[in-house]
Amino acid sequence: MNSLFSFWLILSVLFSCTWSQHVERKKRVVGGHPLIAGEWPFLVSLHFRPVHPFTNRTKMRHLCTGALIDPLWVLTAGHCFDGNEYSGLNKKSNWVIVLGEHNQYRRESWEQRHRIRKYFQNPQYTARPLLKDLTLIKLKKPATISDKVRPIELDLTGQCTPLGTEVSVAGWGQVAYSPFGYGNFLPLKTTVWVSNKTECVENYSIVPDTDPDKAFYEPEDEGVLCAGAAGVKDACLGDSGGPLICNHDDVLKLTAVVSTGYDCGNSTFPGLYTRVDVSRRWILDTMANN
Repeated sequence: MNSLFSFWLILSVLFSCTWSQHVERKKRVVGGHPLIAGEWPFLVSLHFRPVHPFTNRTKMRHLCTGALIDPLWVLTAGHCFDGNEYSGLNKKSNWVIVLGEHNQYRRESWEQRHRIRKYFQNPQYTARPLLKDLTLIKLKKPATISDKVRPIELDLTGQCTPLGTEVSVAGWGQVAYSPFGYGNFLPLKTTVWVSNKTECVENYSIVPDTDPDKAFYEPEDEGVLCAGAAGVKDACLGDSGGPLICNHDDVLKLTAVVSTGYDCGNSTFPGLYTRVDVSRRWILDTMANN
């Protein structure tokens, strides 16, 4: 995984240089297999309507992934709505929230397209380093619950964060860090494991200071979860905001969201995810008061 928006590589010279790095940081699933339609009914695709270097290459509107956590609420990454990184990301009218999305090139009968009433970026969010990387989206109308569209429970107590816990991630991102702009039209899912925090911090410390991406990484922060695998498995360009899921006592729970990381599928550098339990008070208060 590469920093922030792991999305769009240096090819963004045509756009904002800052955003190109952010987008480069976006994540996409590496080493995964396609989900069956409805297998993860909480998985959400965030479509960005204006021209963007990544969507211009993929010919899809998908820019970020998210998760339905309530009929009215979607959780995604904070940097997906960072207008300082790319013009228009912070305008709610530029987004369409697609529930039940499966094939990006086809509109299925069960899909639900929603507009945003309001969104709330975590007030502690920072882009450099990328921390508290969460945004809550309130939909204009509640989702219609079905076998293809259904909320997921949040892991608000960190039950799924101990070392070695098996977790899964899915999204419509790239299957490799390059070539840039080749997203998946079907969502891919892969399994990773919660990594040793100390080793994660040590490994990220070897990223050269001259690498501009290093500014995004701070794995030692309490809100950052490291997760990876020995093989080529990871989130990668374009999966930002996607849910990291664990099965706790036969109940699927969202424990973190895709944030950033160095390269894709590199076992030396686990993916960096934003824990939801560390921001539980903000999540619960925001939903209750809005």
